[in-house]
Amino acid sequence: MDKSKIWYWILILFMIYVAFELIRKILGGSLAAEELLTALVVVNIGLTFTSYRTITKRISKLESKFSSHIGWHKGRESKA
Repeated sequence: MDKSKIWYWILILFMIYVAFELIRKILGGSLAAEELLTALVVVNIGLTFTSYRTITKRISKLESKFSSHIGWHKGRESKA
C-alpha cells in the first residue's frame, strides 16, 4: 500500500469521526463549535488535496491520449 492510500484512509477515518461529532452536536453535546469548525475545515482541505491529485492524474492520462491521437491524424505512429 503506498503513502497516498494510507493518507486517504486516515482522512476517511477522520471524516467519520467529524461526522460522529457533528451528529452529537446536533443532538446536544459534543466538541465546542470552534473545534468542530476547525475539524470541518481540515476535512475540506484534505478532500481538496485528494481530489487534486486524482484529477491531475486523469488529466495527464487524457493529455497523452489526445497527443497520440493528434499524432495519428498527422500521419505519425501512435505511441499508445
